Amino acid sequence: MVRPFIAAVERAGKDTVPLLARIGLADANLDDPDRFIPGQAWYDLANTAARRCSDPHLGFTIGSEEALDSLPNLQILRLPHATLGELLNALVIDARRITTLATYQIVNDGVTARLVTQRNFTPARPPAQVDGYFAGFMLRILRQCTGPLWDPEEPAVSLADPEAIPLNDRPGHVALDTVLSGPQFAFPAVWLLQRTDGGVGQRLHAIPKENSAFISGLRTLLERHLDQPGLTLERLAELTGLSASRMKRTLAEHGTTYAQQRDELRSIRAKKLLLTTRDDIRTIGSAVGYPDPPGFVRAFTRWTGQTPGHWRRQHSLKSSE
Repeated sequence: MVRPFIAAVERAGKDTVPLLARIGLADANLDDPDRFIPGQAWYDLANTAARRCSDPHLGFTIGSEEALDSLPNLQILRLPHATLGELLNALVIDARRITTLATYQIVNDGVTARLVTQRNFTPARPPAQVDGYFAGFMLRILRQCTGPLWDPEEPAVSLADPEAIPLNDRPGHVALDTVLSGPQFAFPAVWLLQRTDGGVGQRLHAIPKENSAFISGLRTLLERHLDQPGLTLERLAELTGLSASRMKRTLAEHGTTYAQQRDELRSIRAKKLLLTTRDDIRTIGSAVGYPDPPGFVRAFTRWTGQTPGHWRRQHSLKSSE
């Protein structure tokens, strides 16, 4: 992991010799697998590299661009066919061979899965860039595996410095790891079944007939409240009489999430209003729970890859042809 940080410093036109000398390395032995780097020295090197590059998100960028098949503990997998669960298990099982700095554990209660890191020592200084690297890597493989199921509001991340994740890439929940025990990642357990090519590695069991109308009933209820900005899972659970945990679990059994269903309906309504009315962005945004125009533009762009104005112009032209 040292090499890409050093390469970034070199690209920035900075001298890497003093940086490597601090930890007893030189470029010639940088890739020597038998060289031992103390944990704090490695953390400090990554932080210093980010400062030299004037890039507070350097670790995240490197982690998010890491090629999966370049990692030694994943080379035993047929990556295009491996599920997220298999990939994470390979990381955990082989971690002891790769590093002595931390141990890893996967915890899965059937609703939420967690990848938990436990450092074997307490860092003297926050390892912001190393945690950022791990966050970039993990969010990248979560996006890659979940494909159309990806929902940025679902993952919860805890790390040494939340600012190490660029604002536009931050998931729905980011917390500060105050005791520096190690980064943690939580996400819907159903994602573990998704393959690295975005497909499904294993189908969930058939949904009981008595629950077959659950999604349709949920969507009908959502339709009635789409204009409410605070339309959270907890709020909808109150309206249905179910607990939030029960609703989340049932949605997971259907292979979906609350945010995915809500945003899909908001996207459908917004597109319909853009195409069939002359309403301005503020009015349409309010109709789908975004009274603040910039917030609506960001959400619509996340749903469709286009701003509302661009989408309206493009589809108005198509309908007039």
